Amino acid sequence: MRQAPQGNGSAERAFLEGRIEEATLLWKSALADPHTEHHGAIEFNLGLAALKLGREAEALWHFRRAELRLPGQQAITEQRAQAEEALALPAHDAEANPLNASTAWLLLILAALLEATSAVLFCSRRTRTTLRWCMLLLTALLGIGMGAYVLADGCQRAERVAVVLEATGVHSEPGLSAPVLQNLRPGTSVRVIAATNRWARIVTPLGTGFVSRSRIGLVD
Repeated sequence: MRQAPQGNGSAERAFLEGRIEEATLLWKSALADPHTEHHGAIEFNLGLAALKLGREAEALWHFRRAELRLPGQQAITEQRAQAEEALALPAHDAEANPLNASTAWLLLILAALLEATSAVLFCSRRTRTTLRWCMLLLTALLGIGMGAYVLADGCQRAERVAVVLEATGVHSEPGLSAPVLQNLRPGTSVRVIAATNRWARIVTPLGTGFVSRSRIGLVD
């Protein structure tokens, strides 16, 4: 992973010779080229360069982007952890551990089985009427709850994830004169509901607000 992708030898040479800013510009130019391949490796190299320049939040952003494109690479995981440690952030937890696809399907199947069980119990003549209604209500509520949980998780996944690149305030409205609701430190992960070229509406544990688009980097 430390090697530069094919076609970026000049960037790799600049990096190894200590010309980090030059290497960064070359790799960013490569990413902007629609014909460039190996985006994951370039993102990783940009993360290494950002670490060298003391830009830990930017490095974390690039490592997170590299992980999406090259999952399971230990070198990326280790460097991302180093950036998080430098930023004094909690250990990476995969964005609050969202449901994976197999777990979501399992919950949906279980919800369907609960609904089927409630129907069987309701139709059974051997079950007392009151008990049947209680079982029907209980299983229906469990099934609906599981389905709602899976749907809510799917909606959260639809939101884009971003890393705060510079310390910034979260404003109540898209404007620097709007009241600041809270301050975010570099490296913080946020969910993006919507974004324009200038502002992004984000979700944090304290609620929603607006940040300057230039202060965050989208992971996906």
